[in-house]
Order: sequence, then C-alpha cells, then structure tokens
Amino acid sequence: MRERCFAVLGGAVTDAQVLDLFAGTGAMGIEALSRGAVHAVFIDNHPQALELIRRNISKVKAGERATVIPWDITRNLHCLRDGSISDIIFMDPPYRRGLIPNTLNYLQAHTTGVRMIVVEHAAKESLHDLPEGFLLEDQRRYGKTLVSFLSGMV
Repeated sequence: MRERCFAVLGGAVTDAQVLDLFAGTGAMGIEALSRGAVHAVFIDNHPQALELIRRNISKVKAGERATVIPWDITRNLHCLRDGSISDIIFMDPPYRRGLIPNTLNYLQAHTTGVRMIVVEHAAKESLHDLPEGFLLEDQRRYGKTLVSFLSGMV
C-alpha cells in the first residue's frame, strides 16, 4: 500500500516538507525522506509509537532531517507554529472515530503550502463531509482500507 501511495504522489515528494500525523511507526514520513523529502515532522501521542518512530529514524540515519513531537492531535495542533509549511501531509488516525474532519480543520488553522493530504482510513468511513476548501482528488482501496488523496489548502 505504501508503494502505491508514493506512486500516486510521484515526484511531489522530492524537496518536500512532510508532516506525518498519527505517525505510529513513522513509516510514511521515513519513506518520504528516503524519496527525497527535505524534512519530516512526526506527531503522535503514544509513548510506544514515539519510541518506535525515534528508533526507526535512527536506523535510517535521518535524525537531522526529522522532528518528533509528542502531541494529542485529537485536541488540536497547537504544537505547530501557525503558518507551518507542509507540502505533503500523511494522516492515519484511529479508524471509525470521526477524527478526520477535525484534524483537517486543525491543519487549516496551522499549516500553509499543502499540496496533498494522504488519509488512510476505513473503507466504511465516509469522506463526503470534508471541511470547506478540501477536494477529494483520488481514492484507492486496499482491502478494508481506503487511501484518500485530498487537495485544497494551497
């Protein structure tokens, strides 16, 4: 699935600033770094996930191009400075908890320059009620998972 997501993104990853929300293992942000992104910010609030992200960043020797922020995204994204630049944003929130619309609103308040938002979510979780300004550009199904590619914040 990761390989297919990056095939859709193509060359957009090169020289990009990346934000990996609900980062888990950090796989998407680390993959972006390996494909030429200049910097990745990883945000998660689970101690085990944060430790795993740090370990994985260390394994690929990307520490100077990565920032790990412990933060509860379900409350807000005040951990980001207003106007933070993120070209590509990856989101993998816990499924079926209704976190996508609020997180998109938080992104609008704190980020600029976004070209693409890649959202992994349950196939049964609808993205028809996107906040104003977001467009669903593409959607790919992988078993019970959908990956939605959104634009609209530039």
